[in-house]
Amino acid sequence: MSYKEMSRRLADLELAQDSVRTAQHGTAPEVWPRLAQWALAVHASGGWEVAQGIVNRGGLLAGPCPYHGNAAHPHVFPHAWDVQFFYRAGTHHWPTPQQQAETCWLIAACVADLVEQGAPGAQIRGWDVGYDVWNVIQRELAG
Repeated sequence: MSYKEMSRRLADLELAQDSVRTAQHGTAPEVWPRLAQWALAVHASGGWEVAQGIVNRGGLLAGPCPYHGNAAHPHVFPHAWDVQFFYRAGTHHWPTPQQQAETCWLIAACVADLVEQGAPGAQIRGWDVGYDVWNVIQRELAG
């Protein structure tokens, strides 16, 4: 087998694995970049507690945040649709409001850890990182 043929086969295999991962997780890959960007804004604002304080005072999170103006929970919690679909990916049930809140906290904590390790924002917003974060969340919420 030539190098070119092997490279093509590896590329085809990687593409097939990505499509299986996407198919298994439904809309989760679509919502992860928004959730990751929100978590980056929470981190840039000083962390979870600081971000909640900013919002409680009517302020905005630092940096670009896709959820500025969310009437239910402006600037702190992502739209419920995004959290629900990210949580539900690969499961057969919808999260409770408590699980949604825990999911938001875990997303923010995982992204903060990645930022502190030096991961760039573009990498954090990628679905591979989202998939890893999703696995962490499922393990944590399972107990």
